[in-house]
Amino acid sequence: MKSYVDFKDDISDQSVINEIYDKIEKEFPIQLKGQPDNRTILEIRKAALDEIKRDKNYSMEEAEYRKMLTEKAAKIYTTYKPGQKISLVYTKGNKRYKVQDTFYRYNGRSVSIGLRSIPYYDLIEEDKIRVNPAYAQKKRDEYVKKELADYLERRRDALLSKEVELQKKQLEDNIKNGFVRFAEMWRYPIQVINIRLVESIESDPRFAGKVTGLNLDSIHRIQIKRKDAIDKNELEERIRRHKEDAARRVGSIDSEQGFLNTVFWGFSREEIKFVLESHGLNLVAGKEYDKVSSSDQQIKENRLYYEKNRLVKVVSIYNIDNFESLTRLRTNMLQKYGPDDRTKKKEFVRPGDPLTWTGIITDGHLHVKQNPQTGALEGKIFMTLKMVPLSQRHNRAELLKKGN
Repeated sequence: MKSYVDFKDDISDQSVINEIYDKIEKEFPIQLKGQPDNRTILEIRKAALDEIKRDKNYSMEEAEYRKMLTEKAAKIYTTYKPGQKISLVYTKGNKRYKVQDTFYRYNGRSVSIGLRSIPYYDLIEEDKIRVNPAYAQKKRDEYVKKELADYLERRRDALLSKEVELQKKQLEDNIKNGFVRFAEMWRYPIQVINIRLVESIESDPRFAGKVTGLNLDSIHRIQIKRKDAIDKNELEERIRRHKEDAARRVGSIDSEQGFLNTVFWGFSREEIKFVLESHGLNLVAGKEYDKVSSSDQQIKENRLYYEKNRLVKVVSIYNIDNFESLTRLRTNMLQKYGPDDRTKKKEFVRPGDPLTWTGIITDGHLHVKQNPQTGALEGKIFMTLKMVPLSQRHNRAELLKKGN
């Protein structure tokens, strides 16, 4: 589809878009029945656990199984009571002897049975347990510990096996039903086509901010609508969709998605100004970049950069007066975005070293300017977020897998 889209002069023309749909649909269905299985790893794990719980071999939780083992151990390792008629077996040298009489007591060294006193350590193992309550309890505890550990290990193995089975089935079913894996989700083919079309339209400066009604997640063909001014409701709906998409990547640099979770990569300059002003933030347009006010007293300045009138880069300049404030900022970013690239590679990172996160669609950088001779901070931190265009996501993902 890429060559076909690039070949056409006016990709925003409805007849051109219809022609693209028809051409692709001749090769494979693009509007499918049913829904893709987009369960997350955690959801699949829960489904696997539910199935394991229905298996009679693994239905008991740890506490319940422990209770069952405790009751079983009490029956296996029983003890004699004083006054009870018993028989004991003990050894002397290579010979074994058996005595039957009334059990009176065990004093820690010997056993009184009838008129006899038998050294405890001469008894066979089974009888040592029966005359010694403390030893019997120890054997019960050992039994419960071992059997419980074995059970939990078998249960974990069964759970992992079921989880892998469900993941494999999810993959096979989605492929069999014609869905496409794109941008971390299984989608209808029409959705992927729409994303490519919308990207092509919005990357063209002739149509920036002048086309509406383009729903990336639509499972229907796009119907082009043109506009001369910003549609507030439509803009808010697009922001909502971007936030939902970002939420699926929380915990990585890709969750940043733009600036203050308010404006996003790919939004036009006019749209960003409109949104920021509606949130009480002042935007000052500049030649190279726009400046945005901030309620964070530590931030000296926020800069927004554009390519073809679309937001692609954000730089926040921080005032840092000591290593404590630097450490606090570094810690906050590591908690928000996870380990940086060098940490993931197990390389040594000094407190003043730059931090870099490489995502699928976003790069992040944290850098402090420092006097190389004295080690003194010069007071500024730069955090840069740079978008990788949607059309390069697949290539970028492959590079990341190869470690380039």
